[in-house]
Amino acid sequence: MAIERYFGGRGSGRRLVWIAVTLVGLLLIPAVLTARTVEKQRYDGVRINLAGRQRMLTQKLCKDILLYAQGRTSAKVVRRTMRAFQTTLFALLNGGQAPLDLRSGAHRKLPPMQDASIRAQLQRVISLWSQFSRRLEDYLAKRNEAALEYVIRTNATLLGEMDRSVSMMQKRSEKNTTWVSGILLGTIVAALILLGVLLLRKVSELRMASAHIQKLETLLPICASCKNIRKEDEASPGGDESTLAWVSIEQYLHDEESMEFTHSICPDCREKLYPSPSHRSSG
Repeated sequence: MAIERYFGGRGSGRRLVWIAVTLVGLLLIPAVLTARTVEKQRYDGVRINLAGRQRMLTQKLCKDILLYAQGRTSAKVVRRTMRAFQTTLFALLNGGQAPLDLRSGAHRKLPPMQDASIRAQLQRVISLWSQFSRRLEDYLAKRNEAALEYVIRTNATLLGEMDRSVSMMQKRSEKNTTWVSGILLGTIVAALILLGVLLLRKVSELRMASAHIQKLETLLPICASCKNIRKEDEASPGGDESTLAWVSIEQYLHDEESMEFTHSICPDCREKLYPSPSHRSSG
């Protein structure tokens, strides 16, 4: 009854709705943010691997052109490496099919790069590659020694810019991972705080209910006429069921508090019971 008063009714219903909405928000918002971040990370591993391979291809191109200059390999081999490098570079920037091997037998479709800083860096690589590939073709077609010297001289620059691109992709992926971890940690902390607040409120409500019950228990059912007190679940002395649990004040205090009584009479009662001669004569 008292507990129902504290935990039932419209107020309790509103609290339950508020708790439900809060919990759904705590679960839904992080889930959406995490899903979006994970979607962004979906291609990070492939991009980083392909960009790392670009560094190797930069060195391989320099090696292949030198072998070609010595007559130890063919122009077809050099152009195959060039094709793999260029196709992968443009796929990293603008999206599209990127070869997973130099023979272009297997491909992986990439979405366009969304990060503005990485796009700018890949644009720098493309600018260098435009001059680099033109010199490669010039040497393959005309054996232009100046073109060969340019390739050897700028190979380290192209490699450095490609290496910077890989580092930027790696940092972006790590940042996304940290972001997801932060979302999950924040969700856990918020849920724990909410549960703590709800627990404290519930403890406070239980204490209020307990105090209210204790207050009700201090009310004694007493007869308005004879002043006897009703005791719960106990029969009066003598076992008379018709007077079940009704006892005198003295008996109640003796049973409940082990109190003993000595009887006297107050002045008002003495005057009422034994009026003085002057009061009797006037009556």
